[in-house]
Amino acid sequence: MKTFEADYKVMIIWQIETMNVAGANKLLKILEEPPEKTLFLLISENSERILKTILSRTQLIKVPKIEKLDIEKKLKETFDFEKEEIDDIIHLSNGNYQKALELIENKEDNKILLDLFTNLMRFSYSKKIIEITEWVNEIAKIGREKQKQFLDYALRLIRENFILNIAKEEKKLIFLTKEEKNFSERFCTFININNVFAINKELNEKLNLMRNFSFLIK
Repeated sequence: MKTFEADYKVMIIWQIETMNVAGANKLLKILEEPPEKTLFLLISENSERILKTILSRTQLIKVPKIEKLDIEKKLKETFDFEKEEIDDIIHLSNGNYQKALELIENKEDNKILLDLFTNLMRFSYSKKIIEITEWVNEIAKIGREKQKQFLDYALRLIRENFILNIAKEEKKLIFLTKEEKNFSERFCTFININNVFAINKELNEKLNLMRNFSFLIK
């Protein structure tokens, strides 16, 4: 139906948690006094990152995970993978079929991100200033989107290594590829209660800064 034909208007806002503070505050004013017969659908992958003032004015509807057997069946029909690789994808996707497809599509990119992460950690631990400087120059050339992708990736690996360090036996809680786990088995001892929150805070601040900057220049 055309806009003027329908009784209701619907606005879908994707990844509401990435909206900067200025934009969120403007949206809040609309949500406080919404136009008549207007529905706002705020889509988020992480409701904890949404401003509390916005979250308090919404009705939370959680979309359940897809059953692992259904994802397995679809992957086997679509891709010619070994069972071990399919099992890894299913575990890492954690009930999200779109995530499973992204893991397959970004397989090569993940190897590059893992190399960047492992090199940074090794250079930092050994205090190799020259190598760190070269690493910074290298990542400066890959572009803003790839840099944001790396920060997201680094946040995930820090989280997984912390879990691996404190709960190695809880395999259901750990989401790492085979290559990531090979590295993390040795590295995880360096991510502990004394530093994990500081590292996480630093990476999150840089990621949010880049996201907000991208939003402003658009």
